[in-house]
Amino acid sequence: MSFGRQNLEAAAYVFEKSHGRQLEVSELSAIQDAGFAILSPDVIADMIWSALEEPQDSEYRIEAYWALGKLARMNDKLRFINALRIEIERDIQASYQIMIALDNMDEHIFSRPGVCCNEDTLNKMDALVYLERQK
Repeated sequence: MSFGRQNLEAAAYVFEKSHGRQLEVSELSAIQDAGFAILSPDVIADMIWSALEEPQDSEYRIEAYWALGKLARMNDKLRFINALRIEIERDIQASYQIMIALDNMDEHIFSRPGVCCNEDTLNKMDALVYLERQK
């Protein structure tokens, strides 16, 4: 199933709205333009996860994990862990977005406060330690 990159930002707005964030007019418009106004966050998330089962480029995966992290569904924890196992070897930036999503689910993944997306070596070490604990 295809889920266009242009819709990932609108999906993130739907997810944030589901957590009670007041959206701006432009964000509500993006949701409407994407056709998501009548879809539940769970349906949209499942569509994104399905799209991630297809080959996607790095930028798509990074943005998809970023959007999914906004929803932080606890039943996606295993999906995120499995995705991290794959991404840690191919794309540290996608891994970082997954790590943030897991952190949003109260998973203890980072070894330090104030993490940053450009701390590739530290983030990879944290991911590997976390994945070792998940065995």
